Amino acid sequence: MPNILLIAHRSKPEAARTADAIRPLLARYGAVEEIPSGDEPLPSALAFDLAVVVGGDGTLIGETRRLVARGAPIVGVNAGRLGFLAEFDVADLEKHAPLVFGATPALRE
Repeated sequence: MPNILLIAHRSKPEAARTADAIRPLLARYGAVEEIPSGDEPLPSALAFDLAVVVGGDGTLIGETRRLVARGAPIVGVNAGRLGFLAEFDVADLEKHAPLVFGATPALRE
């Protein structure tokens, strides 16, 4: 089961709502750990296989700077107005989740 890092710009209400909406979906495909968006470096002990960044294009660009050294894939979920860089909104992420996160959800008891 992959480790999924969820990063959300929670000071923006739409980003907080979007993160809350997709968290259960992400949990079907892996173990989810959430950290806030920001400028501080990622903790060195933080282990993840892919990152899901929720916010607008500015958030995605900023978080990419934090994440690039880790070499993990980044999935952008738009919670802004237009979203040129974020590949998904909530509905598209739900639709394409098997392709993005793996063929089948993790089995949970």
